[in-house]
Amino acid sequence: MKHANKNTQKTQTPPAHNCIKHNNMVIPVDQSYLSLNNAGVQLFIDGDCRTAAKYFQESLVVLKQMAAQLSVVSHNRSKFDEESSLGFTLLEAVAFPEKLSFGNWDGSTFMYSVPFLLQERVLFGERELSFYSSIVLFNLALCFHKRGIKGHSKLIQQALNLYMFTLQLLADSDARPSPAALMVEALVLNNKANCHYELCDIAAEHDTAERLVDILTMGVLQPKHGFPRAIIEELIINSSIILDMGRRAAEAA
Repeated sequence: MKHANKNTQKTQTPPAHNCIKHNNMVIPVDQSYLSLNNAGVQLFIDGDCRTAAKYFQESLVVLKQMAAQLSVVSHNRSKFDEESSLGFTLLEAVAFPEKLSFGNWDGSTFMYSVPFLLQERVLFGERELSFYSSIVLFNLALCFHKRGIKGHSKLIQQALNLYMFTLQLLADSDARPSPAALMVEALVLNNKANCHYELCDIAAEHDTAERLVDILTMGVLQPKHGFPRAIIEELIINSSIILDMGRRAAEAA
């Protein structure tokens, strides 16, 4: 597992030896998406969410350019290469920064509060590209969420919008059947439910929690797939709390 380097101050672009493989064509790509994201993670850890957000946004720009490169040689974006199976575990794609709590910011319901470091991959397909983009987008959402948790509803709304975009990207990428993508979706849904809670939208919070429960009952979120057991347990407890709050609100209405 790779850990964040606490001495990271500026991004350093590694050699561009990564590539996208499509229909037996190898397309070299700019690997700065990885260094930008991982530098953003360190800034987030250091408490500078504003600057971290800029790094995540720049990483997304690079990933968008990579997608544009792929679209030039692809006439059918709805189909993926056979090599692009998204068969890796979560920890083969990302890493959890060292010595960070997965707990709350506000002491109410559980909130996943740790951005993901990206791991380097030698070959990319369309699914991997979309999956990595959803990871960086999720990291960006965390920046707004953390800044907004102390009563800033506009920032919470921005975080909510980004979580919704992340879910849409996962859906559009056709990656959701994979355990790694379902794990990310579970974390997004958990935090999305928290945003609904902060914005007093109990109905939307309840609906989001129901989808989270659906994923949890599939049995795919397991430590063997790279998902820490502590987070799985927190998600189970939190989804139950959210559903219970929804029932109480409905009874009181």
